[in-house]
Amino acid sequence: ALFRSLSSKNPVAIDAYLDAGNTFFTMALCMTDSTNMTAAAAALATTNAPALSKADTSKSLLQQSLHCYLRATRINPTDVNIRLNLAALFRAKGDESNADFHDERAMMLLETGQFAHAMEHMNAAVNISVALSPIVAMEYTLLVKNKAMALHELHRRRQQLTPSAPHPTKRAEENGGRTRRMSVAAEVLADKKSILGIKKTLSVHLANRGKVHELMLDVDAARLDYLNAVYFDPLNFDVYFHLGTLAVHERKLNDAIEYFSQALVINPKLGVASVNLGVVYLLLQSYDLALYHLDMASTLIPDCAFVWANKACVYLKLDRVDDAVRNFSYAMKCMPTFAPFYVYRGRLLSSQKHLHDAMVDFAAALKMGYTGEL
Repeated sequence: ALFRSLSSKNPVAIDAYLDAGNTFFTMALCMTDSTNMTAAAAALATTNAPALSKADTSKSLLQQSLHCYLRATRINPTDVNIRLNLAALFRAKGDESNADFHDERAMMLLETGQFAHAMEHMNAAVNISVALSPIVAMEYTLLVKNKAMALHELHRRRQQLTPSAPHPTKRAEENGGRTRRMSVAAEVLADKKSILGIKKTLSVHLANRGKVHELMLDVDAARLDYLNAVYFDPLNFDVYFHLGTLAVHERKLNDAIEYFSQALVINPKLGVASVNLGVVYLLLQSYDLALYHLDMASTLIPDCAFVWANKACVYLKLDRVDDAVRNFSYAMKCMPTFAPFYVYRGRLLSSQKHLHDAMVDFAAALKMGYTGEL
C-alpha cells in the first residue's frame, strides 16, 4: 500500500520502484534460503510440497522485483544503482531464455570492453523478444528487409505531431479521444504479454544493441537499431537522445535539434539532452538559445561539470570573460581533477593580466599530468 501511494504521487520518481524492487528481491532471497533448508529436510520424507510452494513464491517475488526495477529503468535508463540491482537479480534467476538476462549481461560486458561478447548477448535479447509474438516478428522482419521503413515512419509521425492549430471545439473532442486512447493503452500495458508491452521491451533491447554498435564504431548499424527502436516505441526518449548525438557527430545539426527536442518533449527532465541542445545552438552561433538550454540543464543536473564548461564557452563567444571564468570555476568544483578546466581558466585569467592566478591554474594542471599546450 505504501509503494502504491508513493508511486501514484510521483510516477516518474525511481526511489519508490527501486525500494520496492529491493524489498521483493530480499524477500525472494530469504525465501530461497528457506526453500533449500526445507528441501533438504523433505528429502527424508515422501513429499517436498512445502519446498515447491516456497520455490514458486520465490519466483513470484523475483518477478515482482524485476517489474519494479524495469519500471525504474524506463524512468532513468542511466541510473547505475538500478543496473547493479538488475545484474544481481538476473544472476539470482540465471534464466538463459530471458531477454532481460542477456541485455544486462551485455551491458556488463560492455563496461569491460568485451564488445563482441556483448553483441552476442544483445542479439540473443533481441531474438528472444521478437519471438514472443508472430505479429512483432513479422514487423521486425519487414524492418530488417526494408531499412528505410523505420525512418519513413519517423518522418510520418513528425508530420502528425506538427499540424495546424485546430478549432477549439475540435481540440476538445481530440483531447477526449486522446484520454480514451490513453485509458485503453493503460489497460493493454497491464497485460505483460501484450503486443504493446513486447514492442516496448524490444525497443529497449534494440536501443541497447545500438549503443554496442556505436561503441564498436559501426555508426550505420547503430542508427538502424535506434530507428527500429523508435518504430516499436515512439516514446523511448533515450533513443531520440542517441539519434541526436549521432547527428551532432555527423554535423547534421538541424536533425540533432529535432531529436534532442523530441527527447525533451517526452522527458522534460532529461538534463543531458538540454546540455547537448545547448551545444548544438552554440555550434550554430545561436548564443541566446544556447544559454537558455544550458540554464535549463544547470537546474536539472547542477553537478554536471560540462554544463558549466559549455556555458563558459558561450560567455566567451559573447565577450563576457568574467562570466566565463566564473562558470569554469563551477565546472572545476564539479570535476576538481579534470586538468583541462584549469588550463582553460588559466588562459582566461592570463588574458585579464591575472598572471599569478593563471600560473596557479597551469601548475595545478601540470601536476595532474596535463601534457598539452598551456
